Amino acid sequence: REKFDVYLYYFFIKNDHVATFITESVDEDKTRIIYNDDYDRIREIIVNDALDVLIFTSIQDDKINQKLCYSRVAPVQVMHAWGYPISSGSKKIDYVVTMDDSRDHYCERVINFKNVTSYFYEMKLGDHNGYLKQLKDRCIDVIDGIIPKEFYNLPDGVLIGCLQSRFKFDKKLLDILFNILDGNNECKLIINNGAVLEDERYEIYKDQIHIVGQYSSLQFYNLQSHIDIHIDPPRWGGGITSLEIFSVDRPMVTLRSPYLRSSLTACMLRR
Repeated sequence: REKFDVYLYYFFIKNDHVATFITESVDEDKTRIIYNDDYDRIREIIVNDALDVLIFTSIQDDKINQKLCYSRVAPVQVMHAWGYPISSGSKKIDYVVTMDDSRDHYCERVINFKNVTSYFYEMKLGDHNGYLKQLKDRCIDVIDGIIPKEFYNLPDGVLIGCLQSRFKFDKKLLDILFNILDGNNECKLIINNGAVLEDERYEIYKDQIHIVGQYSSLQFYNLQSHIDIHIDPPRWGGGITSLEIFSVDRPMVTLRSPYLRSSLTACMLRR
């Protein structure tokens, strides 16, 4: 920080401990909170700050960042390949920060980190929204900061988990999951969306499938510690979910791929 002035640009406010930590790490007069989608105004603010380097934490999932990445608002522009670990496709992005060994799938110059490119803050069990009181009212004890298995009404048996976003459940993943259940009656599949309901094989294996409800971030984090084996989706793998699983010391099975979007977990394990 003695060598750099750090500016922070917010297009929305998220009130959690990570957002608070980031905001407090930047000088108040260098924090820009922009509440509207006025692209020209946002671009003007960034240009007036006369940055030397601009780092995009994400591009593909934000329409303002999509526009900015095709503009030259700083002499050097960098993309962090994490949430959408693919190339920006823009010649205005000079570098991509990644942990992918391949350089063939990016139009940017690749900065390959030896370690994971995102720092993970392990969640701690506190009295979030009165959860501890809810557990106490249900006569459920919290032991060593872990919400017990009884809270989630999980079935008995070997629990195979795939707690991922619905769009990741393509045919290849469903084939893997149903093949695991085939002939292994002791295995129970734990998922958090109804993607399997649309597959004709669901009726065959429905007694081995348990769909969990919607949980808070903290409850979801604790849920992963009760799964025996986690399955990483082959087409679009886990990111934060994988880090959470590693932090609760659970095994995870993944497949290596030429593309980072399906190899984030494999790259983490190699590091």
